[in-house]
Amino acid sequence: MFVDPDRGDWRQQEISEQLHWEESMGLKVKEMGGDFEKAPIGVHIARCTRVIDLGTQQSSFAGQPKLSHKVTIGWELLGADRMEDGRPYLIYAQYTASLGNQAVLRDMLKGWRGRDFTAKELESFDLENILGKPCLINVVASDDGKYHNVGGVMPLPHGTLAPEAEGEQINFSLEEFNPQVFESLGEGFKKKIAQSPEFGELATAQQQKRAPQRTSVAQRIAPLGPVSDMDDDIPF
Repeated sequence: MFVDPDRGDWRQQEISEQLHWEESMGLKVKEMGGDFEKAPIGVHIARCTRVIDLGTQQSSFAGQPKLSHKVTIGWELLGADRMEDGRPYLIYAQYTASLGNQAVLRDMLKGWRGRDFTAKELESFDLENILGKPCLINVVASDDGKYHNVGGVMPLPHGTLAPEAEGEQINFSLEEFNPQVFESLGEGFKKKIAQSPEFGELATAQQQKRAPQRTSVAQRIAPLGPVSDMDDDIPF
């Protein structure tokens, strides 16, 4: 899934939408058949195991409807803390698919990388690049204490080795739709994705036995080639 570097989504709108998502779904996200418990508060070594394209979703800001392309990113926590059934914790965060100057997704990726993107890197960035990459995640409680959310994502300290994730990596993109991957998602994710116009176009095209005629983000932005100015210690 390529993210659009030119969208100028304002920080306050993004924060408001992310809080609305957290209030509506919390941390009880159905994924691969199970309800996931709240991740423990604190800093954890983690790996990214989920990049889920939600398509264009409707939300509201200041009482006004707003449409924006959304993506959910999930991390597996790799420490000794486990859920009651012995599985590792998963924690998710939703973002607008934008690398604009004030986009929350860009801020998160900057914190993870330890530096901002170069102008060349901003020409196109495929979120699939973050799958499997390690990091530190700061899990914080919401103001009312009901939810545990991603408070920040940081690079691992030099010399720190991260264990491998136990769960499979899932990359779902509406631009390169894979029905098997879609069916592997939890019902909450499938229901939300099915509300997007992109999914509707795919369904219509399937009924008519033809490919959808829309222009995807990947088609509008040329893929990023080898980047010579990326430091070796930058995770992606």
